[in-house]
Amino acid sequence: MKDRLILRVLMLVCVLVSSSAKSHSTDDLIMMGYSSEPLAEPVFDYTYTMVDSATFNNWLNANYKNLDQKSMKGPREYLYYLISSYISDLHSKTGKILPDEPDLVLESLFAWSEKLGVYGANQFYNKVKRRSAPPIAPLVLPPEGIRITTMHDMYRIEAEHGNWTLLFPYYFMIGEIKQFVAKDGTPVQLLIISTGASKDKSEPGRSQATLMFVYSPPGSEKKFKKFWTEQFAAKENQPRQLGESSSLYVYQEDALMHKELYFQSTPSGNYLTAYLGVDGTYQHNRQHFLDFVKKINVK
Repeated sequence: MKDRLILRVLMLVCVLVSSSAKSHSTDDLIMMGYSSEPLAEPVFDYTYTMVDSATFNNWLNANYKNLDQKSMKGPREYLYYLISSYISDLHSKTGKILPDEPDLVLESLFAWSEKLGVYGANQFYNKVKRRSAPPIAPLVLPPEGIRITTMHDMYRIEAEHGNWTLLFPYYFMIGEIKQFVAKDGTPVQLLIISTGASKDKSEPGRSQATLMFVYSPPGSEKKFKKFWTEQFAAKENQPRQLGESSSLYVYQEDALMHKELYFQSTPSGNYLTAYLGVDGTYQHNRQHFLDFVKKINVK
């Protein structure tokens, strides 16, 4: 009898320890260290998001075949306002951004995301879809040498030669991935990623901030920095604290546009992370710019 009691106590302890370890492990995986603060104020409330997700789905079913690459831009951005708002509500209720069970709303939104030209969207569609729903293959592929994978609730993008890796939440929109040779003969890898949506001071009253990541192989650091500073019309800039480093900051008042440029140089090459946002969106999402920079792994 005594032995059975001891055995039951030991089993209970094992269950509690296992449960605690599992919970702790899962908590550590949520957003991989990204702050949840920008999720606190969604563009749309829950009721609007649910109703308009269905309405927008019907509109896309009726109009998708008439959209070209240029006219997809507006619907694609609006789709991500809905995704961002839905994720905000999910996080407020569960503390997570990726549901544990299949989610019909996200299934619909990410199915359209892939069709509207967002890189990697099929991977998270396949994570949130019902078991009965068929998987989606990618309709847009990154250039050779750049790979998109997932890590729990995050996208992971890496150069196959191993010079850099990016990590960010799956509700960010991967809008562009380009690989080309500049006029001066310098190879360039360029990615444009949109953050979650937020309210701003523009006429529409909402927008996403933009993250742009640029890599070029080893070369003149001064030349690289000069070229991209000019491209962003940021020659007249102010230094801004960025952790232990600093960035170049400029505000374009006529467009209500904030620009922030962070340069890195290593033996593997030159890197730029640019952060752009309209007044309101820039401030609201800047923490995710800081988180994005922290998660960049360069060699």
